[in-house]
Amino acid sequence: MKIVGRTDNGYLCQISEEEIGIITGFGRYPTYGDRKEDFYRATGRPKPTGSYGSYGEIPTDTTINVSEMHSYIRDLREKENKAKQLARTLTELAEMITSGLPTIAIAPTKPEEIDGGA
Repeated sequence: MKIVGRTDNGYLCQISEEEIGIITGFGRYPTYGDRKEDFYRATGRPKPTGSYGSYGEIPTDTTINVSEMHSYIRDLREKENKAKQLARTLTELAEMITSGLPTIAIAPTKPEEIDGGA
């Protein structure tokens, strides 16, 4: 990204599509994979028409709410960390339960099995 100018409200930047993908949390290659439609929508591109339709360039004067996207991604990461911790806790709890259980023998149910078949 290159700062090419300044305005009363901030900066004018020259930025590649790859850099937009990185700062918005879509990753280095935002136009590939299963999240590309989300990236196109987030960058203000209309849905293409026809079987070979293209999303085209990001429209001039597009506002990309980077702060909102960053907050969303941060929240997802926090939830992911909490889920991983919960999974570890449940695994440890299951190990504690199973290691503390006595060995259970299943008793035979037919009289001939009890007497050894005699």
